[in-house]
Amino acid sequence: MVKKSKAGEAAIPAQSASSAPPSANVADSQKTSGSSGAAKSTKDLEGGVSPSSNGAKTSKSARGQKHSGATSKAPAREARVVSPTIRRRRVGTELRKIRTESGTSVEVIASALEVTTSTVYRMELGRVGIKPRDVNDYAEACHYQDDEQIAYLKSMASEGRQRGWWARYSDTIEPLYQTYVGLEADAEQLRMYDAIMFNGLLQTREYALATFEHVVQSSREHMEKRIELRIERQSRLSEDLELISVMDEAVIRRILGDRDVSRNQLDHVLEMSENPNVHLQVLPFSVAAYPGMLGSFTVMSFRAMDDPKDDGYRHPDIAYVEGAGLDQYEEFDRVSQFRKVFATLSERALSEEDTRDLIKEVRDNL
Repeated sequence: MVKKSKAGEAAIPAQSASSAPPSANVADSQKTSGSSGAAKSTKDLEGGVSPSSNGAKTSKSARGQKHSGATSKAPAREARVVSPTIRRRRVGTELRKIRTESGTSVEVIASALEVTTSTVYRMELGRVGIKPRDVNDYAEACHYQDDEQIAYLKSMASEGRQRGWWARYSDTIEPLYQTYVGLEADAEQLRMYDAIMFNGLLQTREYALATFEHVVQSSREHMEKRIELRIERQSRLSEDLELISVMDEAVIRRILGDRDVSRNQLDHVLEMSENPNVHLQVLPFSVAAYPGMLGSFTVMSFRAMDDPKDDGYRHPDIAYVEGAGLDQYEEFDRVSQFRKVFATLSERALSEEDTRDLIKEVRDNL
């Protein structure tokens, strides 16, 4: 049963785990968007969830060497470090904590930094880079005198201003998607439900091109650049990213491009399923109604930061919903609802082994 929301808000799952998730394309007062707004208190957000809580029916032992996730060689990347996106958000969270605990208003901070109040909110949300001198001005305006912590925040602010590898694609992707990729670059676990097509992290180059040709009206050059980004993102699957994917049966049966493209895509997914950190399940047509029918979504969980000064800080889980665009949710209760819905989807889906058998059957019949 779905709890009806107020006009202008997404449908919210009721307490039952069998409720439908929020829909993809509606405004929500607690959804993070490109507009400025007050940041949530850190106590209202939830930290990451252990990868063992994925709800998958079968555990997977190592089945050999990990696969790259790409059908062609991804572009060379810089050595992987903590994402600057995570750094910016961490600094913003700490600065907001300093400001609120000191009772300093946003207006006072804005005056000290010579910026608008909306810019202050964006800084605290990690949406814009923060200069080391901004940290000094923040601390001075709040009468904050912990020199060691100030020095550490200035160091993180410098790191947060670095350009991630995905910055070279900034001319082809919107800001919210840049944030998504930046967070994905440092995620520990992704729980994904896909209702229409294979997730980008599982796509071959040819399948990806077919999705753009049928869905996106764009130049060939633009599509190729987006595909390169998608292939480069897949390299995380050869590192330490755990992918837990539940997909509707329609995903594996839908033909994109032509039968050869679809057959190769299914072969690729079967190969990827051998990767010990990739868990795939299909939700069969026999499950007549289920939560998730309103759209695809992803829940990101993050590792604890390694620096001892961070005291085991773990970035809160984030949920993304895909529709005509991309919606981001960070509010504690909303993300919890997505986690519950995903657990229900995984419970109703086929086991990983039965999923492989079904994919093989579909491939053989193409």
